[in-house]
Order: sequence, then structure tokens, then C-alpha cells
Amino acid sequence: MAASSSSSRSQSRRYDVFPSFSGEDVRKSFLSHLLKELNRRLIVTFIDNGIERSRPIAPELLSAIRDSRISIVVFSKNYASSTWCLNELIEIHKCYEELGQMVIPVFYDVDPSHVSKQTGEFGNAFDETCKGKTEDDKQRWVRALAEVANMAGEDSRNWCDEANMIETIANDVSNKLITPSSDFGDFVGIEAHLETLQSMLCLESEEARMVGIVGPSGIGKSSIARALFSQLSSRFHHRAFVSYKRTNRDDYGMKLSWEEQFLSEILCQKEIKVFHVGAVEQRLKHKKVLIVLDDVDDLELLKTLMFSRCTFGQNSPPDGFMKLAGEVSNLSGNLPLGLNVLGSSLRGKDKEEWMELLPRLRNGLDGKIEKTLRVSYDELDGKDQEVFLYIACLLNGQKTGYIKNLLGDSVDIVLRILADKSLIRITPALKTVHMHNLLQKLGKEIVRVESIYNPGNRRFLVDTKDICDVITENTGTENVLAEILVKLTMENSKLEKLWEGVQPLRSLKKIRLDGSTKLKEIPNLSNAINLEKLNLWGCVSLVTLPSSIRNLNKLRKLSMEGCTKLVVLPTDINLGCLDYLNLSGCSRLKSFPRISRNISGLILDGTAIEEEDSFYMENISGVTKLDWNGCPMRCFPPKFRLENLVYLTMRGSKLEKLWEGIQTLSNLVRMDLSGCENLKEFPDLSKATNLDHLELNDCKSLVMLPSSIRNLKKLTRLEMQGCTKLKFLPTDVNLESLEYLDLRGCSSLRSFPRISRNMSVLLLHETAIEDKDCFFIGNISGLTELVWRDCPMKYMPSNFCAEHLVELNMPGSKLEKLWEGVQSLGSLRKMYLSGCEKLKEVPDLSKATNLEYLDLNNCKSLIMLPSSIRNLKKLDDLNLKGCTGLEVLPNDVNLVSINPYFNLSGCSRLRSFPQISTSIIHLSLDHTAITEVPSWIENISGLTTLTMKGCMKLKNIASNSFKLKRLLMVDFSDCEGVAAFNDASPVTCTNDSQLPMTDEASFPLGMLPKKILTECAKNCESHSCLNLTSCLKFHNCFNLDRDARKLILQSNFAYAVLPGGEVPAYFWHRACGTSLSFPLPKNSLSQNVLQFKACIVLEPVTDSPEDRSAKIRVCWSFKGKSNIHYFYNIDVGSCNVDHLVVFHYNVCPPKEVDGHLSDLDYSDVKIEFECHSNACSCQKNRPDHYLKTCPVSVKKIKGCGVRLLNVFPSKDCSGTSSETEYDQQYGESDTECGRSKKRMRMSVRTSEEPSNLLCGQTVANTK
Repeated sequence: MAASSSSSRSQSRRYDVFPSFSGEDVRKSFLSHLLKELNRRLIVTFIDNGIERSRPIAPELLSAIRDSRISIVVFSKNYASSTWCLNELIEIHKCYEELGQMVIPVFYDVDPSHVSKQTGEFGNAFDETCKGKTEDDKQRWVRALAEVANMAGEDSRNWCDEANMIETIANDVSNKLITPSSDFGDFVGIEAHLETLQSMLCLESEEARMVGIVGPSGIGKSSIARALFSQLSSRFHHRAFVSYKRTNRDDYGMKLSWEEQFLSEILCQKEIKVFHVGAVEQRLKHKKVLIVLDDVDDLELLKTLMFSRCTFGQNSPPDGFMKLAGEVSNLSGNLPLGLNVLGSSLRGKDKEEWMELLPRLRNGLDGKIEKTLRVSYDELDGKDQEVFLYIACLLNGQKTGYIKNLLGDSVDIVLRILADKSLIRITPALKTVHMHNLLQKLGKEIVRVESIYNPGNRRFLVDTKDICDVITENTGTENVLAEILVKLTMENSKLEKLWEGVQPLRSLKKIRLDGSTKLKEIPNLSNAINLEKLNLWGCVSLVTLPSSIRNLNKLRKLSMEGCTKLVVLPTDINLGCLDYLNLSGCSRLKSFPRISRNISGLILDGTAIEEEDSFYMENISGVTKLDWNGCPMRCFPPKFRLENLVYLTMRGSKLEKLWEGIQTLSNLVRMDLSGCENLKEFPDLSKATNLDHLELNDCKSLVMLPSSIRNLKKLTRLEMQGCTKLKFLPTDVNLESLEYLDLRGCSSLRSFPRISRNMSVLLLHETAIEDKDCFFIGNISGLTELVWRDCPMKYMPSNFCAEHLVELNMPGSKLEKLWEGVQSLGSLRKMYLSGCEKLKEVPDLSKATNLEYLDLNNCKSLIMLPSSIRNLKKLDDLNLKGCTGLEVLPNDVNLVSINPYFNLSGCSRLRSFPQISTSIIHLSLDHTAITEVPSWIENISGLTTLTMKGCMKLKNIASNSFKLKRLLMVDFSDCEGVAAFNDASPVTCTNDSQLPMTDEASFPLGMLPKKILTECAKNCESHSCLNLTSCLKFHNCFNLDRDARKLILQSNFAYAVLPGGEVPAYFWHRACGTSLSFPLPKNSLSQNVLQFKACIVLEPVTDSPEDRSAKIRVCWSFKGKSNIHYFYNIDVGSCNVDHLVVFHYNVCPPKEVDGHLSDLDYSDVKIEFECHSNACSCQKNRPDHYLKTCPVSVKKIKGCGVRLLNVFPSKDCSGTSSETEYDQQYGESDTECGRSKKRMRMSVRTSEEPSNLLCGQTVANTK
């Protein structure tokens, strides 16, 4: 909406250009020539003649600037001498910032840097003008000069010809003024056509370019041409859009007429007479000209509109019409003619009328569209028309070869004729014929009207119902060319059967009934002797095939995948051409299919074929692909011929061995026997010289591979994961093509695999390879990925080559170090070394400049990282968690790409705060030896979470930690040494302008000025300016001093947890137990939202992890009206003593009682608190009253308190107000709990500091 509004504003402005200039420098020279060129291009320019120049800028000029689309600022040597010019510039700059006005600076005999920096002769003039002016005026001029001077423009010193510079400026202005014509704004997708045409025209080129738009009537050629002309015409001095009209003149007279019409359009002169051919060329030679020749055959220039605009008179369909409009758009073929005709016919009709019309639109063609499209069809001769109808009714989308086989080779000529007339399109790569759906509908309609009421008399049958009626009733005549079907496609139909009896189906070549879940039987196909493909995938009700399929001697492909009720196939049949049979998922089929001996592709996965019946497969010769996962055979039949086999997949079969002896397997490319747990030995593969891929995963009985694998010279991938009994592989073998070797989980393998020196991927974890046998890895050059968990090596061999290594994954290894010196590691992306407890040092990584992931988790012997990590500019993830020996990290390192979640938890010897990246968002430093949070933490400006639980040596925390704008949670639980915050002082605001305007800012609510709080409380939406999403955790931090506790309480947070046995006096209303009542000042009636800060005292929490997360329930009531707030997932932690939980919540008080505003009284406000464990099962699907009675759920609350944040009493006669007035009026409500009110102290053995903050004191006046 904003963009649209801005665009409309821009186009409706009064002036195209506003010039700002120094008259004495350029008015009679440069500016006059520029204005003349702009005027010649019909660009409307503001002229300031007659306006009296004075010190304040004239209102007429201010209005003209705002009412212009472009400002041209001509900086000259005396421009800065005029306050008038400088004030114009300020207004221009303001329009640039606020209205998006375009600005073009022109530097006329002046250096742009002098303008930008106010130096040189231009600066001297500026300094003179500034004398006696205010500093504010000067700064506004300086800012405008600097910013406008830095915009893209023209410098006269770079031009040797002023005329060329003026032409360039005029062209730039003209181009900037070009906006899409509203005449074509309603066309869907026209932008893509215009971009394509512009790229073809190569407007920057000096050569002549010609582009043609061809196609049948109604596809939008004229519309596209006019839109292009509208968009480009302003770039050309001469342009013409000429509509071609046929006449009966001779050719020479026609050419003369054309030249007259061209010159009249281009030169804007009427009745130009041309007496010889070639006048246009003479007049326009060396000129840049745009000519559009529109060839319209039907005498009516096409003016089409987008469907929605024609139908609804708006840019998009109204509610409820979107789906209908989409379907009608598709039925129109998405062409302008169709959109215009159908859109106009539907305009003003309601939804029900649309629904009534849709069936007719689906089944037929609109009369106007048919009349237009029929012109092209009627121009064809009889043979061409016949082929057109064949394609429309039967062959759309077929390949040209298929069409020639059906209609004869001579059809090639007809196809070219149809393509030339744009009635079909032939894709160059696939040689596939495509006809637009409107033309296809035209062809079907022509056939339909041949015999409207007797489909049997038509040449083609295309409607499913018509086909079934004609075949079932045998009403077809010799006219029906498609009665004998060529292709029957009825996917996902509801058919239970097709037809009764035997039908004449001699031309039928393809049947697709896949997904017809209710189909129970296939009809007699005795006469379908030319059927080539039969697809019955997913016909789950089909039980068998008819014996008549024995006649299908040309059937090549039979797919019955997923026919779960299929029990049996006809036997003793040999379909000689059948080369593909898919019975996958026929789970009730028990007998081996005996329907062909020539199958090449046989898929039997998921069948119930029994072992004794499997031996029929030896009668099948020529199998190239055999997929039989779960095969029951223990061995292949001895006569089964394998010489043609290319793919063998028998995952999870019962095979114990494959075959005896040596088989001719020269064609075998891939073998997958994964999961064959009974396979004990592997056959001789001497002759499988083309085998590329061998998968033997989880062959748990396999002990070894035969030495014949040395002949597998083309083997690239060998997978043996989970072969738990594999003890060794052949040695002294070099499979030169082997790239991928997976031996993971081969737990009995003791010797290093010596079968290739060229591997790129080697996976070895969970093997039993011994340390002494690992040296062979140094002989493998070109490793890109090494995965070896629990590797026994103490260090990598000296000849180990890591140059090509991309991933090194060796977690839990015995490594003490990796390698000596500096390795060339330019390809290395990932290093996983977690759990390498003996690793003492990380090698020099200076050259690992592409390293993205470094995992050193739980490397307990690691003391430090090398300083070379400063070179890891692409490092995204560095994991050092649990490195208990780590003492220090390199300083002055800023890994800018590092993962924002940085974890150093458990690095129990780490003494200094990590200074490794300023991009961290989540920093975990739990259980480290860090002694302080330094003040430079403010450099990590995006930090949202800081956790330092259990840092027993932590003593000082920089107070600016809490001033980080994005900080949401800090956790210093169990940091018993923390006593104070360095330079602790709350953030304060000195004036209203400092109120944060985003939800990222954080200000202590207690220190915000009253006016800000009052304004924020006026409506709920304004509370977004206060960030209440953070949390502060100080569990078991017993040494917090008074100032630290004060800062915590007065900070802004969602909740905070800290030690304390009684509610601090900071909270105005306090009580023992779980509830309290207190009054509110009468002016609270005006508040839409009341903000509270509340506190509860919780008894110690157990160490059970399930008991740590709690839910606090707050129930408040005003004169019987109540509401409940929940605060979920508050981590109350494992607390050894009583703790305070402090949190914010808002209340929207009722505005009336029983419909009467006058009865509203807040004198009795009651608040109740409950705390429950989030782990309690009682909370699931139970009402709230169950929570109160659950002994596991309820946590004991010893005391509670509330402080109202945003209600202030009315002003007194002096105009001031204070919180103390509120206290004096209503008093501090404090339940005595059976003892005298006095200073309370924490009953914690580690501290003598008072726990009750500000206890016994009057709340401070904030004046």
C-alpha cells in the first residue's frame, strides 16, 4: 500500500524538475541550454521568473520543491554565497528523506569535495554566508551540502563537451521519470515479457536491432508491444507506433504509403508526401529511432485487460472469489483474449451464478474466443486440419516420433506448418508437441459438433463417459477414429470394472489405471493385441489378471506395485516382449510369476513368494535388474543366468551364499546385499570388472572378503558398516578407483584395511584396529574425510597428509597430539575431537583458514589454544565445554563468524573472562575459575544470555553487565563469593526523550521518571517500550551486599531469584503467608493497566532436577471481579535456604461493576500467590483446584509483597506529587507475623548482611 501510494503521489506532482542554482553563475549559460533540452523532451520544469529573492525562502519555492519529482542542484562557485540557495537545498534534502524525491547534483566548474567539505573557493564563500548566522543554521547547511554532494551526479570538469553533458543529464532525468504506464498496470506477468524484449533490443548498442513477436490471434502480441512502446518511447528522440492495414495497392504503392505513414508519425507532421522509396532511410540515417509495427489481421487492435480488472473492476478478486477466479483464469488459458472475454461475461455476477457457469466453461469454449481462434484453423487445408484435430484430441504432449509412427512420416511437413502458424510448439530438446489448452478446446469442440447427440458418429472420442457409452453399447461407426483406443488413462478413478465382454481394442497401446482403489477386475483384453504398457499400481482391490493377457504379445511393461490383494497370476504364459515386471508390495502373492521368460527388469520386494517356488527364476534369461528385498532363497538356483545382470538389490534376504563357482558378471555395476544377516561367504567376483558400488552393511555373519576383489578396478564405493564378524580384509590390494570405504561397527576387525591408497572417505569408528597397525594411514593420499571414533593412535604418522582433508572426526581417541609443525589445511572445514581426554595441545592452525567447526568438548588435558586461532576467520562453532585443564584463551582475538552460542562451562581452571569474539549472543561460563566479569563486556553488545552458575571464585561483576540492551538473562547461581557489583549504580533517565522506543532497551522501572511511567500506563500497547523479558538468577549467592541487592531489586526484569528470608521493605505491601490486601489511590481509576512488582519467599528447594522449574499463580480481585496470571518455567534452582522470587506482572482493572461505573471502588484489592512444580503430573488435563491439593505440586510460600509501579497520587496545590504522599495516605501495610516490626536479618551462616532491603525506612521520594 505504501509503495502504491508513493507511486501515485509521484506521478500526480505538478513539476517534473525543480532546478536549484546560482543565477549569476549559470542562468544565461549552462542552465538555459539544460532547460531547453528538458523542454524539448516534454519534461515540465519549474521556472522561478518573477519571484522576488529575499532572505527567507519564498512560499512559492517551497511549494514548487515539494511538488516536483526530481531536483537538479547546480553547484557553482557562488552557490554557497546565497542563503536563498542554501535554504532551497535544505528543503530539497528534506523532501529527499521524507518523500523519496530524486536528487541529481551537477558540479559546474567546482570540485565536489570542496562542496562536500566546504573547502577551497566554495568554502570561503560558505564561511562568509555563515557570518552572523546561528550555529543551528550552519549545521543544517553543512549536513545538506555534505549529503547531497555525495550523491551520484555530473562533474563538468570531466566533460570536454558541455552539450554532451547536458544530453546525458537530460537522458538521466528522462529515464528517472519513466514509470510503468497505468494503461498496462492490470496485466498479469507483463513485466517478464518486457524485460525479455528489452534484453533482446540491447538499447545500449549502436547497431540496429529487430525483434518479432509471433503467435496466433488473441495471445497478447499487440498489448505487449504497446506496453513496451509506452515504457521506452521517452528514451528516443524519434518514435512511432504504426498499425498495419492491408490495402489492394501494388507493392510499390504500398511501400510509398508505409514511408509516408512512418515519417508522419515520427516527425509529428501531417500529410507528408513521399515520391520515391528510401525517403525514410535518408531522413532517419544516423538517428536513434524506436518503431513498433503492429500487424493485426482482424482489423481490430487488441485492447485486453487483466481478468480481475475486467470482472471485478479492481486489482484482486474479493473475498470468496479467489479460488473461482483462479480456475476461470486457467480455463481462459491465461491469455489476454480469454481473460477479457470471460472476465467481461462474468462481471457483476454473484458467486452462485459463477458456480452455475463453471461446468459449461470447463466443458466448452466461449463463443467469442472460438470465433477468434477459428480463423487460424479455417486457413488450414484438409490434411493439416485433420492432424490439428489428432493433436487436440489425442496426441498433445506426445513426441514427434510417436506421432509419425501413428500417422505416417509425411506428417512431418504438417507439423512444421502448424508450428509456423503458432498452432503448436515443438520443444527442441525432447521433440515433444505441445498445443495451448484454448486451441486444444477448439479442436475438441470442432469434433463434438460433428454429432452432438450421437458420440458414435464423431471422428474422435475424448470424453470418458462418451467412450464408455460407445464401447459398452457398441454404437460406434466407421467414423470413430478413437473408438479403438490408443491410450486409456483413468488414474485414481472410482471404477470397479471397465466394461462387459470383449471389445475391439486393436489400437490400444497404453492403459493407466493406477490408483483405482475400487477396481476388482480387468476386462477381457483378447483383442488388445497392440497393448504395450499396463499400469495397475495401487489397485488394492484387484485379486488376479484375466487369462486373456496371454494374447498381449506386444506388452512390454506391467506394473502392479502395491496390489495388496493380488493372490495369483495366470501361469504357463510367455509374453515374449515383456521386459519389465513390478510386483513390489503384492504381499499376498505366494507363487513366482510364470508369465514371461524374457524379463529384464524384475521387482519382487514385499511379496510372499516361498522359497520352493523361487527356483522358476532360473527359466528367466536376460535379467538386467533384480530387486528382491526379503528374498526367502538361501542360494540362487544353479541354472540362473547372471551374465546380463546390471543391478542386484536383495536387502534383508535369507541368502547364506549367492552362487557356486565363478559367474560371468561383466555387466554388473551395483550390488546391494545389506541386512543379509545369514550371508557367510561372498562369491568369487573375478569377472565383475565393472562393479562400481558394493553394499554389505549389517551382514553380521560375514567373516571375510575373497581375494578376488583385487580385480574390481572400477569399484568406487564399499560399504560394510555393522559387519560385526568381519576379521580382516585382503592385503596388498590397491583398488585404484576406491573413494569411499565404510567399516564402522566392524568390531572384530583388528588390522588396518590395506586395500587402497586413493581413498577420499574413510570411516573406521567402533573397529578393533590396534595402534601398531595404524601407520598405514600415512600411505593414503587425498583423504578428504576421516571418521575414526576411539582411535587407538597417540599421534598421527609423520607422513600423514592432511592437505585435502575436509572433515577430521576422531572423538574419544587416544590422541595426545595430532601432528608436528604446520600442515597445509586450506580445505579443512570441520574438526571433531571431543572426548580426547589425553589431547594436550592443538596443532598450529594458521593455514586452516576455512575451518568452520572445532569441537574440543571434554578434552580434559588441554591447557591452552594456539594463538593461530586468530586466523580462523570463518570459524562458526567452537566447543570447549568440559575442558577442565584449560587455563587461558588467546587474548585480542575476535572471531567474527563464530557461533553466537559459546560454551565454556566446566572449564574449571579457566581464570580470565574470554575475550574471543564480540559476536556472542549466548555465553555459558558455568563452573569456571573466573574471578570477575570485566567492564569491557559492554563490547559484546548483542549478548542476550550470560550464565556463570557455580563460579565459586567470582567476586566482582561489572555493573554495565546489566546495561547491555539485549541482555535477557543472567545467572550467577551458587556464586557464593559475589558480594558487590563494581561501580554499581542503576541506569537513570534525565528527561522524557530518553524513553526507549524499542523492546530491546532496558531501564530499571524504579528509577524511571514518573511522567514516563504515567504516559506508559495510559494504554496497554505502550508497555512494549519496557523490556520485561529478562531474568536474573542469584541462587545461593549469600554474600551479596546491600548495594548489590538494591540494584537487583530495582532493575528491570521478568523475574529474579536471590537469597532472602523475608520480604524487603522495598515492597510497600507485605504479609506473611500467601495473600495480602491493600488499598489503591483513587486516581488509579484512570489507569488502563496497573503495573506491579511482586515478591514471594520460597522455602528451600530439593536437588531433584524435576523440582527446579516452577509455575507461579497470581490471583487478584477487585470487588469480586478476579483474574489469574501465570508465570511459567521460573527456574527456582536448588536452593539451600529461603529465597526471594521477584517478578513483574500487569493487571487490567475492571471499568465497571455490574454495569455501573459509579459503583467502582478499589478500596479492597486482594492478591493471592501459589507456586507449583512444573514437573507435577497433576497439572496435566486437571482443573486448577487440583493443584492446591497436590502434595508434590505445592511449594510453600512463607511471605509475599507487592509494589505498585505506575500509579501516582494527584498533584497537591503546589503542583508536585510523591510516593511518600501515597505512603502517608494509606500507610505501609505490613503484617507483623507475631513479632515486632524491626530490621530483619538473613538467617544465613555465611553472611551478616541484612536481607530486608530498605527495611524500616520510608520509601525514598523520587523528586
